[in-house]
Amino acid sequence: MVMRSPSLPLAALLLALLPAPAFAAAFDCAKASRPHEKIICAVPELSAADEDLAAAYRQATEALPEPGRNLLRTGQREWLTWLPATCSDDGRGQVFKKRSEAAECLLRGYKARITLLRRTPEMIGGFTVMPVQRFRVVQADKSAGGFRPIAEHTTERPLVLAPAGNIADLLNAEAEKATGQAPGEERDSDSTVAVALSLPKPEIATLTISTEVYSHGAAHPVHGAMFRSFRTDGMRALVFEDVFVSASVTRELATRVLADLKEQLKDDLMAEDLAEIEKMVGDPDRWTFDGNELTVNFNVYEVAAYVMGPQSVALPWKTLEPMLSPFARSVFLGR
Repeated sequence: MVMRSPSLPLAALLLALLPAPAFAAAFDCAKASRPHEKIICAVPELSAADEDLAAAYRQATEALPEPGRNLLRTGQREWLTWLPATCSDDGRGQVFKKRSEAAECLLRGYKARITLLRRTPEMIGGFTVMPVQRFRVVQADKSAGGFRPIAEHTTERPLVLAPAGNIADLLNAEAEKATGQAPGEERDSDSTVAVALSLPKPEIATLTISTEVYSHGAAHPVHGAMFRSFRTDGMRALVFEDVFVSASVTRELATRVLADLKEQLKDDLMAEDLAEIEKMVGDPDRWTFDGNELTVNFNVYEVAAYVMGPQSVALPWKTLEPMLSPFARSVFLGR
């Protein structure tokens, strides 16, 4: 964004990111013209963060293959517009009534972006992965309520760079599908979609898909999560029968989960119908795994009121052994 003369790395960053008509300057503080640039120049911590951003961006681009660089450039262009818009009073980066609050907002944005760039790329299990962020701001629909002039939409997803192969292609396609490829354009709400990759076991890769939608005028945001797992030994999603011997055990699983929910929530439990719980428990998109237990997850409102938050029930693998498939016994019990 802005540099203190003669900080050339940031000039190179701007030249790399901006289309030719917008070059106008690789700004030093004597030439800063936009309101947020002047705030950055006036706050030493922000000015230092601006230089750190340039170094982190340069390091990340040098470490990436060309397809990754292109995605990083796209996200960085969007971020350069998104940050001053979201920290301003007019949603356009032109009006900052409380400069101290604006400086704090800008600094938070810088720190978050620098953290992401410094972990680009990263190793997750045996995969080399880069986080792909996208940003969008649109003018808000004032009839929807709320006091903000804009609606914010952000996405983050992993891109598997190496090793190439079927499972990498599948994970990349599913992660891109989960974010809709780019942020939405809704004018009556803010939204965040974040996809994270994990390998709870070498045989299983999981995409955790977290969403937040904050409707303008609403009292609180609504959060949700789903967990999509894949067999790394083949190009397909993990299904119920990969973990359990057959669908016939779903009723027993549901009975155990419902008993646990009753113990956890007592009078706050809203879902006591066993058939309803059975349907949810049988959905692998609700499952998370580790070496000791299978966890069944429920979003807000599904089994309890919003104030109770999301709920989960952990089922130790040892207690599930009679119901487990050969694959699950091998992966989770070593048998």
